[in-house]
Amino acid sequence: MKKHQFSDVMMIVFFLLLIFLFGAGTLATPDKEKSTVENRELEQRPDLSLNRMIFGDYFQKFNDYFSDQFMLRNKWIQANSKIEKNVLKKRVVNNIYVSKDGYLIEPINKQKTSPKKAAGAVNSFTRQLNKQNVDVYFGLVPHKTIMMQDKLPKYLKSRGSKMSDKVMQNFSDRVHAMDLRSAIKGYMDEQDMYFYTDHHWKPKAAYYAYRSVINTMAKKHPDVGKPIPKDQYTWKDSKKRSFGTYARKTGKAYVKKADRIPVVKPKFEEKPYTICSKGSCDKKFYVKKYLKSDKVFAPRYKAYLGGSLPKVTVDNPNKPDGRKLLILKDSYAHPMVQFLARNFKEIHMLDQRHNDINVYKYVKKHDIDDVLFIHNVNTFINKKSVRDFKGKK
Repeated sequence: MKKHQFSDVMMIVFFLLLIFLFGAGTLATPDKEKSTVENRELEQRPDLSLNRMIFGDYFQKFNDYFSDQFMLRNKWIQANSKIEKNVLKKRVVNNIYVSKDGYLIEPINKQKTSPKKAAGAVNSFTRQLNKQNVDVYFGLVPHKTIMMQDKLPKYLKSRGSKMSDKVMQNFSDRVHAMDLRSAIKGYMDEQDMYFYTDHHWKPKAAYYAYRSVINTMAKKHPDVGKPIPKDQYTWKDSKKRSFGTYARKTGKAYVKKADRIPVVKPKFEEKPYTICSKGSCDKKFYVKKYLKSDKVFAPRYKAYLGGSLPKVTVDNPNKPDGRKLLILKDSYAHPMVQFLARNFKEIHMLDQRHNDINVYKYVKKHDIDDVLFIHNVNTFINKKSVRDFKGKK
């Protein structure tokens, strides 16, 4: 055998041996249920049967399973991120743009439902609740991309602002619609408005939005009271670094500035709140386990109320004669609720992405006085479930 032929054979043997070792190692390693890097459930090994192998999707399922459970998968993901950044010099990774000042930004272009149809669903909902003497308010939350659209290069188009404009234009007069872009626009030169590595706003931006919501509601219902001044709270960042949803998509190599979760606490004394979810009423506005976790990609935004739970109720003993508010929301509402709770007797929160609740019946059953939507335009347009008010329960 010639020398170059021997080298070729050895190279083939080496790669086959490498593939075999990684394959065997993957099958021998206990399966992981969830990826903290990608914040999603991982494929599990499919059940093997002759019928499924011949007529079913076994091989496709096994391929998906092997890709998700591949040995040292997270390290390969991070290594690939470093290559894309340092070798390929990519500035757009998995549709995330890396700005010069460190913000990771994702353009908003997906539109599964027209703004007119989405707003129309709320208009119809409002007409029905007005018959029960319940007022409806809609707070359109400005997604991070919308408030930082000027940081995107010209070759990356984003339709978030136009979609927001059209949604607002199609609300009826019955809906007390609030474009919360205007509530925080004048404060965007301040620090700590949005996370660097996540798509959410921070509590400071949520506070400015809260202040606008309360001032709007108090015009018709003075018993809502006034917004509590910002200086009546302490604002302090937690110690652990946070790598949010966009950092998981780009990889840690693209993070110029890691985040920390701001924790806001009142300076004034008050009776403790009763916060209930998942059958337990010992909850707090902050879930400490997400603040203290040592995992690099721990989902620290879940520190606010525990994440996107189907239902949360907050009972405020400091305002026994206050109003009862139902919030229909996405995750942008989570850092905002700690402020809203102090202006109401009760707050009920429903996340219709994870519910099958008939909202009309829920309002009547719990004697709700007002309904407040807190949604960013991306969720409101593209998640049909947030506009499903009839449910089955």
